[in-house]
Amino acid sequence: MPVSRRREEYDVYIADSKVNQAKSYTKYLGVELDAGNQQETEINARIAKYTSRFFMMYPLLKEKAIPASVKVTIYNTTLNPILLYGSESWALTTKTRSKLQAAEIKVLRTIKGVTRLDRLSQMNRSELT
Repeated sequence: MPVSRRREEYDVYIADSKVNQAKSYTKYLGVELDAGNQQETEINARIAKYTSRFFMMYPLLKEKAIPASVKVTIYNTTLNPILLYGSESWALTTKTRSKLQAAEIKVLRTIKGVTRLDRLSQMNRSELT
């Protein structure tokens, strides 16, 4: 699979048989790459896994009797690594960065106990503790 911004086709032969060109492949430790060197597929998969685990933990994160510091610890140790796994190799666009921030803020709002209707424009982890 050639990795470049423009689509390129190569004819590769092994023992007189043509090898098909892959559009994407799974690389070391499960990080998926595609031919256009766009990590959007991988980022969408990460967000889907993150959202799935968030909904599994939703009752725990929504519980008012649990202190916010415990919820933040749960977030930092379980949810955040799911979202950011392999992120060191990502070249983020504005669109993908926005998707990641939206996924993160959804969980932080749940931990804080606010909704979008409360119109808090900026929230970060330091406000939660």
